[in-house]
Amino acid sequence: FFFQAEAGIRDAQESRGLGDVYKRQGFNLAEKARNVPDENSIAVNGVRFVADVLSDSDPVTRQELINGLRVSDQQLSEDVESSCFIFESIPVVPNDVLKEVVRQLPPDDVITAISGATKEIKESVILCIPVQSRKALISSLKSKTSEKEEVRTARRKFVDSMREMADAERVNLRDVNSAFANQAGVPALQ
Repeated sequence: FFFQAEAGIRDAQESRGLGDVYKRQGFNLAEKARNVPDENSIAVNGVRFVADVLSDSDPVTRQELINGLRVSDQQLSEDVESSCFIFESIPVVPNDVLKEVVRQLPPDDVITAISGATKEIKESVILCIPVQSRKALISSLKSKTSEKEEVRTARRKFVDSMREMADAERVNLRDVNSAFANQAGVPALQ
């Protein structure tokens, strides 16, 4: 990918820069998502797969890929954006939804997921824990040391739970992502 981006910068005659590279990447991503077998043939959901890739991407890459998807396939772009949950957007998730998600997850997964997270994420999650359990959670959080893969797996559970809430029409992930983008000053998934 870096070579393609570098080529876009160096060869102004053949490319108009990084924007073209990102558009091609978005188009390629859309093509791959269209060709992923549907749920009836094997248990793979192309839209969710692409949303997972975007959820794990940095904000600038995520926005450029979404823009590329919008150019190549508007409906696919909307479907992906409605399935994409960004863990860092937890502070802007409606309290009732976040409270339900946090209380559904095993406490150890909650602690692991927020270890190493920002102060805002930790505060948002801790406020969802019943008052009588908060002290124990904070104590566990202070002593918790998790491997990177453990944290990623625990955060994945948050993402999956938020998608379940979106599927149940309890939360609109596009709205959450837009609110997060407006608050954090990162490119919005709009």
